[in-house]
Amino acid sequence: MGVERWERGWAAVVHLGILFSWVGMVGTLVVLLWQRDHSAFVADHAKQALAYQLAVFCVLYLSSLALAGSLATGLVGLERFLGSASILGLMVVVTTAVAMWASVTALKGVRCRYPVIGRLLQRV
Repeated sequence: MGVERWERGWAAVVHLGILFSWVGMVGTLVVLLWQRDHSAFVADHAKQALAYQLAVFCVLYLSSLALAGSLATGLVGLERFLGSASILGLMVVVTTAVAMWASVTALKGVRCRYPVIGRLLQRV
């Protein structure tokens, strides 16, 4: 039996949660807790999405703090700050693209794994 349409929809939505920062993470966690006993497909996608969202949030938050701290203390000039800010912007674009890829994959009814994060989750 294939994956139901509603399961594909919920699985796609949890991947797009990253577009809404911490609100998306909370929403993804709610869907995971709500669907873990009802749909293995949705629960699997929610686990993947939540792990990815947490990892991205931590990396971007720590990078932003380090960058702001370096600028505030004068360790980095304005040119390097702008270059680093551009890299952070590129990270946001790539993060969004990967989440959209996972969402489309979920809509097709296929289980997907995020690069690196997905493999780590399989071991846990």
